[in-house]
Amino acid sequence: MRRDPAFNLNRLAGKVIAEGDFLDYKAIGLRSIMDISISIVNYNTQGLLAECLKSIYAALGSILSFEVIVADNHSGDDSLTLAKQQFPNIKYIENKANLGFAKATNQTIQQSSGRYVFLLNPDTAVMGEAIQRMFSYMEEHRDIGILGCKLVMPGNIIHRNCSPFPWLLLVLENPFNIFKIPYWVYQRVKLARSDYGTAQDVDWILGSALMVRRQAFEKAGLLDERFFMYTEDMELCYRMKRRGFRIRYIPDAVILHHQNVSGNKEFGLKKRLIEYISVQKLFEKYSGKLGLIAGFLAHIMGNAIKIFFYIFLMIGKWRERKRLKSQLLLWLFTLKGILKLGWNPDY
Repeated sequence: MRRDPAFNLNRLAGKVIAEGDFLDYKAIGLRSIMDISISIVNYNTQGLLAECLKSIYAALGSILSFEVIVADNHSGDDSLTLAKQQFPNIKYIENKANLGFAKATNQTIQQSSGRYVFLLNPDTAVMGEAIQRMFSYMEEHRDIGILGCKLVMPGNIIHRNCSPFPWLLLVLENPFNIFKIPYWVYQRVKLARSDYGTAQDVDWILGSALMVRRQAFEKAGLLDERFFMYTEDMELCYRMKRRGFRIRYIPDAVILHHQNVSGNKEFGLKKRLIEYISVQKLFEKYSGKLGLIAGFLAHIMGNAIKIFFYIFLMIGKWRERKRLKSQLLLWLFTLKGILKLGWNPDY
């Protein structure tokens, strides 16, 4: 991916460093460099964007030097207007169309100057000292490229934001990994049931609230813009792990997440088909045609299993048949959509 030359802070510092080393910006006198650049991509979040900005300024104050950059993907509501009225002095990028999450995020990163970039959804609120704790943790652990935190939904429900990589990605990229399928299946179950009260290394973390080291972006590249929505966070974590950076989760930094508000229009069938296309792009990037075919077959099998699962549930839980029927129909239409798109859909 081609990057904006202005993005390379090493060049701005006038100092050449070896790959993998870290610049001490304070030591070389770059006082204009922020501690943190907060990147927000907005799309139809109503009043939540302004509330998110309020929580950022209330939490940080003058404790750390920071900037906020908002890229709006041509929202049709008043979310951007409300934010600009209350916070007129932050940076806004107003796109003429919905460019997707990855491309809009890259716009904010290329205009940022922070030593760390904090990717934050507009439908979130910073709780307490979450950002300061993440910043301190990154300062103490220089081998971490991406740091995630605990996400809680209204009602103090934990949002499970840590996951393993799809095992097909691991198997297909190296055919010899086929002999490790039982191990990866075990890891899937283990990570899915992980204790969200424990700090741990993980495969990937949802992009709702991620702190990324700038040097990690310098070494591994920005978000891949072929992913319009979904999977771009997984692919970024995968690429950074391949370049030697750790992906870490800590529980003592907490962000409130009003889950999926900015993607409401993509819910249901459309959302699942967009996810399918994104995962297929991921398999195609790392495994070529074999990945596309294997991913297509895996999706068909997975959807078929869910369909049979809901059929049996309807038999055993007849009183809940109305709710179960709606889910069954959704998976049926999803399977139909995947079959129609095929293994190599026109992206």
